[in-house]
Parts: sequence; structure tokens; C-alpha cells
Amino acid sequence: MSGISDYIVGNKILDFGASYALTTCVLLECGAGEVYGVEPDKERVARGSLILEELNLESVANIQHIENTSSLPFVNGYFDVVIANAVLEHIPQPRTAYIREMWRVIKTGGSLIINETPNKYFPIDKHTTGLWFVPWLPSSIARRYALLMKRFQEEDD
Repeated sequence: MSGISDYIVGNKILDFGASYALTTCVLLECGAGEVYGVEPDKERVARGSLILEELNLESVANIQHIENTSSLPFVNGYFDVVIANAVLEHIPQPRTAYIREMWRVIKTGGSLIINETPNKYFPIDKHTTGLWFVPWLPSSIARRYALLMKRFQEEDD
């Protein structure tokens, strides 16, 4: 094994912010042992649960509604890996409690994988400011641009 598969194959993984469980499905397809998803949106959990059922993945995957994902119902060190795929930009600042909670449920020697957007190939920042070219700018310039355009408040930083 090499690369990302080292973090997936055979592992117990938490899909943090699982949405419709699509990342959960991909993780299982890539060889994850078990995948648990948590998601604050009830409708997404309902649809994700149907997707898992339709694919006969209920024995190795579970998605559950957790209203406040800064407090997870798992014991310390329960997961080998936690993955937050395109999630953190949807969590308001401060995000410290969410990050700490993700680390809490990872076993010693485990891994936290954060795949963040915005997508550099898409010129409009759809997640935060709605401004053109923000994904292409260095963060210090993007921040000043967002402040200038009144799409971001300095006290929110």
C-alpha cells in the first residue's frame, strides 16, 4: 500500500459532516473496514441512510444525525481515522471545539484528514464570500478583498 490507501484500507473511519454519505461509500469502495458518518442535517442523514441501504452497506456503514458535532457520541480513541471532506468551511468560527472533538475520537497514532474547499479550479468562492477569484488569491489578499467588499467582518476572523 502507498499514499492515501494507507489511511483507509481496513480502518475504522469517522466521516465527519457526512452529508448524503457519498464519501462514506467511496471510503468503503476503497477498502475501509467500517465507516461511521455524523451529520447535523436530518434530511441529508435520511437520504444518506437510504443510499447506504440501497447499496447494502448497512453492515459496514452507519450515518447518524448529530445536531451539534462539536460533541460526538464516541469514546476517546474510537477511530483510526477521521475525515472531514469539504466540511470545515461550513462550520462557523471559532472551529476549535470541532477540531478538538475530531482529535478526541482518534486513537493514538491515528490520523485526521481535512480536505478543504474552495476549489481552486472554480473561480467563484461559493462557500463564504461569493466573490470572484478568492480561491486563486493568497489568503492575506483574499481576506483584505473580502473585507473591502463587505463580505467578511474583521471581528469574525
